[in-house]
Amino acid sequence: MRLNRLFMLTTSVLLTLVSIMLAQAVLRDWQAVHSAKTGLEAMNLTYQAIKVAELASFERGPANAVLGDGEPPDVSKRQRMALARQASDRAIQTALASLAGSGNPVHMAASAQITSARDELIWARKQVDTVAALPLERRMSNAGRVTGAPIELMFRVIDTTLEAVTLLSVDAERADPALSLPLAGARLAAELREYAGRVGSR
Repeated sequence: MRLNRLFMLTTSVLLTLVSIMLAQAVLRDWQAVHSAKTGLEAMNLTYQAIKVAELASFERGPANAVLGDGEPPDVSKRQRMALARQASDRAIQTALASLAGSGNPVHMAASAQITSARDELIWARKQVDTVAALPLERRMSNAGRVTGAPIELMFRVIDTTLEAVTLLSVDAERADPALSLPLAGARLAAELREYAGRVGSR
C-alpha cells in the first residue's frame, strides 16, 4: 500500500513539474508570437509614415519642373506634378486611416504629425501654384528666391513627417527589440534620400 502511495505521489510530482515546464514553454512561445505580431504591425505603420515622406519628397521634382517651366507652359510637366500629388495624398490617407481610432498615445501623436504634414503640404502646393502662374521673368528674379520659397515649404513637410517616423520607430522597437537595426536602417535610408533630394532641389 505504501509503495502504491509513494508511486502515486512521485507520479503527481513529476506530472506537476512537467505541466509547469510545458506551461512556461507555451507562455514563452505565446509571448514571442504576440511580440512578433505587435512588432510587425508597428513596423508596418512606420513603413507607411516613411512612404509619406518618400512620396512627398518625390513630389518636389515635378514641382521644381513646373516652377522653372518656360512660356507657354508644358502641359506634360503639370500632369506629372498632378500624378505625384495624387500619390502623396494616397500615402497620407493610408497612413492616417491605419492610425485612426487607436488608443495608443504614440499612434495618436504620430497621426497628429502626419495631419500637420498634410496641412503643410496643402499650403506649399498653393504657393507652388501661385508662383508657377507668374511670368517667367518674375519667377527667375531675386536669384531664384521666388521659386525657392515654395520648395522650402515642401522641405518642412518631410521634417514633420520624419517626426512621426521617429515616434513609430521607437514604438516598434519597444514592441520587438529585434526590429531595432532594420528600423534604424530604413530611417537612415529615408533621411539620406531626403538630403540628396534637397541638394537636387536647391
